[in-house]
Amino acid sequence: EALPTGVRFGRFNFMAPIGSNYTNTPNPDYWTLEPTFAVSYLANNWVLSANFFYDINTSSKGPCCLIGGSLASAGNTYNNGDTLYGDLTAVYKFGKWEIGPVAFFEVQTSSDSMGGPGAAAACALFCGNYSNVGVGGLIGYDFGPVDIQVWITDIVEAANTPAGTGSLWVWSRLGFKVWSPEAPRPL
Repeated sequence: EALPTGVRFGRFNFMAPIGSNYTNTPNPDYWTLEPTFAVSYLANNWVLSANFFYDINTSSKGPCCLIGGSLASAGNTYNNGDTLYGDLTAVYKFGKWEIGPVAFFEVQTSSDSMGGPGAAAACALFCGNYSNVGVGGLIGYDFGPVDIQVWITDIVEAANTPAGTGSLWVWSRLGFKVWSPEAPRPL
């Protein structure tokens, strides 16, 4: 069954401050604004897809980083640099299976920054632009009400990040229908 090509414009996500914990914690105290763009081709058993989003972060009021097991006091008003993310897939579907190459990238487009006393010294250690590029493959299976995908990617380029080149990442995705409206009945 042929499905149309799709382009999604104008989607906009945001993450609100949800806690008093600071950057690099699960409860950030800063806003993230995220415009997105995606395009897909869905036909002849192929799913070719490109998904991009750009994170714009506001300033955190707290310290930026751990130094010797304690938070650095120099990092008040820390700001993570803005970052562009993308993932690319070219998946072929046959029966209930799907398989194909995948790739992703993360590129920080502006440097981290911080204010407060001692900010210059702390920023020399912790401020910088990072990037990751990974390539690999995807395999998936459709169980009917649930489908699962497993991605295996190898980092082929990395800068200013703990993940060095040659790092193997395994991802998974579980999909299921949350709600499906009934089709309109003919008059």
